[in-house]
Amino acid sequence: MKLNLVPAGTIISVWKGSKRSSCIGRRLGNFEPKHLEIAKGPGENGEAYHMPSHKKNAADESEMEWFSEISRNKEREGLIRTRSRGASVATGEVIVFLDAHCEVNINWLPPLLAPIYRDRTVMTVPIIDGIDYKTFEYRSVYGSENHFRGIFEWGMLYKENEVPKREQRRRQHNSEPYRSPTHAGGLFAINREYFLELGAYDPGLLVWGGENFELSFKIWQCGGSIEWVPCSHVGHVYRGFMPYNFGKLAPEEEGTFDNN
Repeated sequence: MKLNLVPAGTIISVWKGSKRSSCIGRRLGNFEPKHLEIAKGPGENGEAYHMPSHKKNAADESEMEWFSEISRNKEREGLIRTRSRGASVATGEVIVFLDAHCEVNINWLPPLLAPIYRDRTVMTVPIIDGIDYKTFEYRSVYGSENHFRGIFEWGMLYKENEVPKREQRRRQHNSEPYRSPTHAGGLFAINREYFLELGAYDPGLLVWGGENFELSFKIWQCGGSIEWVPCSHVGHVYRGFMPYNFGKLAPEEEGTFDNN
């Protein structure tokens, strides 16, 4: 597929209490400027944010500089509602949700966009690698040969298991995307209009945890699908602590656990 056919994407990243050095805006790594806009939303701090533009007089793409216009929520809205807000103002045909504490790998974006170009109802999910929160060592979680997918237990606990043989047989190459019942929630790409047609995230979700199931079920029940993409890798910092509290959305508030 020619790269110029791949739809433009807008990154939406929400954070609170993350050091600037670990925020996605400072760790975008290698990307294709033609197909990237950045929308960052430190939503739990109150920030949600809008798209960058680049230098109009840049001599070539390597000189492009990207900017983001930041707007703040008037009050604590939580991760999920702020993500929906970011989607509502994004301008890219595809929106790419990334947790703030991520680092993308080489050529991570086009493989996420290509399946959506072929079918607007496909959500694509990168392979998530691990980043040590103390040393920032980047490492693969599963290796390159074995592929895993998202599942859940009836207690609504997210887990991952190896892709079944019937799904492996459906693919011609080990690098092809494969279908998954669910996703982890923090990193994925989806057609913006399709996401909004699905109702975005349920506005009743107060913090995070459970939104991945809600969106996964809506996608599969409304004729869409979820595909994990082996050619796209994004590192995720697995923190040993939570650098923020939930404020007015604190767990002791009645209904928080029920809503998530």
